[in-house]
Amino acid sequence: MTYTATLSGTPFHLRPSNDRDAADLVREIIQEEGDGYSIDLDEEPDGRFTIGMLDTQEVGDAFHERVARIAERLGPLVIGAFELTLRNCDTASDDRDSAIFGGSSPQAVRRLQQDRAVTEAISLLHGAGVGTEVLQQVHGALMQEHKDYEVLVRAPETGATEVTIECRAEDEEHAIELAMARYPRGQVQSVRMTAPDSNGLVERALSMGLEINEDPDQDGKFYWYQINTGESSDVSYDSPELAAQAALDAHGPDQVEFHLNLQVKYQLNGEPAEALAQRLERAAQFAIGDGLLTGSTAAEVNEFTVKVEEVPTYRESEVRTFIEDRIEDGAWEPNESLLLELALKSPAANLRDFDKEMRDIGFGRYREVDDEDHSDDPSDGH
Repeated sequence: MTYTATLSGTPFHLRPSNDRDAADLVREIIQEEGDGYSIDLDEEPDGRFTIGMLDTQEVGDAFHERVARIAERLGPLVIGAFELTLRNCDTASDDRDSAIFGGSSPQAVRRLQQDRAVTEAISLLHGAGVGTEVLQQVHGALMQEHKDYEVLVRAPETGATEVTIECRAEDEEHAIELAMARYPRGQVQSVRMTAPDSNGLVERALSMGLEINEDPDQDGKFYWYQINTGESSDVSYDSPELAAQAALDAHGPDQVEFHLNLQVKYQLNGEPAEALAQRLERAAQFAIGDGLLTGSTAAEVNEFTVKVEEVPTYRESEVRTFIEDRIEDGAWEPNESLLLELALKSPAANLRDFDKEMRDIGFGRYREVDDEDHSDDPSDGH
């Protein structure tokens, strides 16, 4: 059975060959697998190549297999991956296009397919009115497994001088793909993974009076020293980021601790207090699990605790009377230790401790009322 078809493809880079011209090898493959069909290999102005048919042609059912074999044989000759789209022009249904992928590795093909899916998803979200900031966060989350690479390229575009391309890539091959996209006619001299500076390590080191310099005695190595004192490290590191991390480690942890004071007063309306406490704790756990503690920042959460406790309600006069009574009785000594203990605890923790001690000694609202005491005020501090 025959049908009218077109064939088009995405641009790709050919891997340099020492034996013969890589483009000639591709043309041979096209000739062998596509014998009888007018399939062309075209070179783009930027040095990339595309495969396609200039016009529609009548093809047979086996044509798809021929194109698939071209893509498979082409894989070892390319850098990265490409897509060939075979369109059945005799039907207007949504499934008239067949996507055939080829590439230097299964990982390269998967990256291209993922990029296609991400682009489509971002486009749909944008069409649905999702804001730019949210779209950037979505894209960043999808690409968070990428690492930092430096690719050294010698390219005609730069006058045959070596240039360093910094990029975020999944692996070395992916980094080379990205570098070749910048300099299609270039030759890769080296590829190396660098320590990520997504947390702004160098900037934070500089803000602490530290400086990161290249070691003149060791090519490609870095060291740090403290500007104010002239103190210098005697160890060199492979990247500025690693040197900055060592400097920060040597001068104290780059950390901060916060306590979130959230007080919630419920009107129970017959609901059990325990159920509301559990609901409040689940709400906090959900916010943490959803990444709301750091959001789109580079900060990381080292540890956290969530504990929902009922806080006793006391008037200021009750607390003052209790403290004065404990001091007068000699149970508490008004010295530096007492002040330090009270200062290091949260107000809620102090109130819980006060309430427990009042209960233990029968003070204030917990005082046993004798038969002659008809006071209706349970909050009386005497």
